[in-house]
This record gives sequence, C-alpha cells and structure tokens, in this order.
Amino acid sequence: MKWNPCWYGLDQSIIVGDTDLFYLQKEEHSFANGALSIEDEEVEAIILQITHPILGQIKGILTQELDYSIFLNDGGIVIVNGEEEPGEVYDQHMNINDWCMEVDVQILKKTGLTSYERISQLTDFEKVEKKRMREAKYRELLGI
Repeated sequence: MKWNPCWYGLDQSIIVGDTDLFYLQKEEHSFANGALSIEDEEVEAIILQITHPILGQIKGILTQELDYSIFLNDGGIVIVNGEEEPGEVYDQHMNINDWCMEVDVQILKKTGLTSYERISQLTDFEKVEKKRMREAKYRELLGI
C-alpha cells in the first residue's frame, strides 16, 4: 500500500501497530487524501510496517498539524512543512523530493462506508471524543 501526502493537513496519520479505520483509494492500493470523500473506501486495518527509500523504517507519521512529524525507528523525528513549503524538512540537512511511503497493512474488514458516510454518522461530541482518543493512542504507540 502507498501513503503519498497531499500536505495541508489532508493526509491520514499512520502509526506502526495501530488498528483503526483507514480510508483507501478504491482499486489504487493507496491511502486516500482529502478531508471527506464519497470516492474512498473505509477499512479496519492494522499498520504493520512503514518504509521510505531514504529514511528507512518509520515508526509513524503524525499529520494532525500543518507540520508533519515523521518518527524514525532509531528515535529521530523529522519535521516536514505541510503548508507554506510542502515537503521541506526543518532543521535537517536532507533534501527529499519524494515522500511516498510503502506501508504494509493487514485489512481486517471492509466496512462498506466512505469517509463522508462515516463522519455523517457521528455527532459533534463523538467527533471530538474520537479525535481525543486517537491522539492518546498515538502518543502511547509512539512513546511520546
């Protein structure tokens, strides 16, 4: 599976070991981008491994802010601009032009919903609670 960012906070966070609902582009073997869509496919899956050709093994990618945080297996963190200069690395002497990641996932279930359908089913309280729980889970999985 491919994870290729669109930047601007439009990408899904992925963390090795996370079991969650993810949105995939139909028949393209990649994670969907964007806020909401009737064109994506919701699956329950486990993230098994994330790799990048230059950075190597990745522990996780947090995209909740306009700067993306990429947690490396060696404990390093690469902060990437996701808004003003998308793809530019802060405070690093590295030049990465291709941010496409290879992600090994185990799909547990296809729900039959799209991201638009899922979010339409949630109340405002449920949306806030889901975000809070997800952020706590990410901190635990990443050890931060």
